[in-house]
Amino acid sequence: MSYPFGGHEASIAFCEELSYGELPAEPFWYPPFLVEDLEPTVGRANINIRGLGSRDLHAIKKGLQQASLKFTKFLQTYGTLEVIDAAWSDTLRSFYVEVLYEKGSEYVSLRFPGSRFDKVTVSCEIEDVIKAKCELIAQKALTATSKLRTSGDPYSEPPYAWYDSYVKKNTTVLERVTSWSWSVANNLKRVPVIRSSDGDILKYLPWRHRDITGALVFEFETKEEADDVLNDTEFTLEIGLGGTHKAVFSNCKWSQVTIPTTIADLAYLKAPFTAKSISVS
Repeated sequence: MSYPFGGHEASIAFCEELSYGELPAEPFWYPPFLVEDLEPTVGRANINIRGLGSRDLHAIKKGLQQASLKFTKFLQTYGTLEVIDAAWSDTLRSFYVEVLYEKGSEYVSLRFPGSRFDKVTVSCEIEDVIKAKCELIAQKALTATSKLRTSGDPYSEPPYAWYDSYVKKNTTVLERVTSWSWSVANNLKRVPVIRSSDGDILKYLPWRHRDITGALVFEFETKEEADDVLNDTEFTLEIGLGGTHKAVFSNCKWSQVTIPTTIADLAYLKAPFTAKSISVS
């Protein structure tokens, strides 16, 4: 009798591709890092065919394959930005990804060639660790009952916590912040072409314009952020990611300031921002 797989039997591993959509002849697999959740998706944009003479569909025609992945990664004290740094790289990188469900000698392997980071959101809250929510688009999906990655243990190092972080605005450390988040969106586009071989699989997966956004939540103590909005003030933000790692956002502006206020709690201030550029190290 077989039993359903559990989260403790799942893992995700990455191999950087040399040619798009192809597993290298001698693949190097990054050790699987610690993830909080994982959501592989195998789908199709099927074409529903309707015609006169019936209220129902005449046919459902196979459409473009749409494979994607979502997972939340902890920023651990070793290999902190490994793999996810492709999201903000100046080079368009791709990975061969294996999502593996393993129960003894029984395997379900979901393989995602040509995977690229579409969006990454890094966040930190009081009494929590620093996390990165990752969204990838793949060229296609494959399934197997064997595993590709045959060695390598997961990183065991603990993740960074909120007290390993900091926030600086220009040269001033902000000690009113209770949470922060920032996102890099690459706006990838699936591009298929008309061809008889693999016509239902995208040929290109280019990036387009890049969006760099974020938000800080403050204990409400000052009108500084509201003045920044009114005065159209531009600034630089530096956010610590643990250890010596940091993200620097240049030419930032707050998009708005909101101050939720209720009788039973302290007022707080939420300030979303947009940046022109980012540097992560």
